[in-house]
Amino acid sequence: MDTKKPRSISATVQLCLSDALLKAGAGTLIGTVLSMLFTQGRRFPIVMGLGMGLGFSWANCQ
Repeated sequence: MDTKKPRSISATVQLCLSDALLKAGAGTLIGTVLSMLFTQGRRFPIVMGLGMGLGFSWANCQ
């Protein structure tokens, strides 16, 4: 029988915040590269990448 030990709330929050930081950073980086390549430096791909990264991390934490 394999029982999982429940995590403390602070450990869960720390994991969620680190996941959000990582995915938001990756989304921003991808958005920046796509902005420079395809839209001549407009901001909407950067903001969209940031929003998608935060959304994915939010869904992952729930």
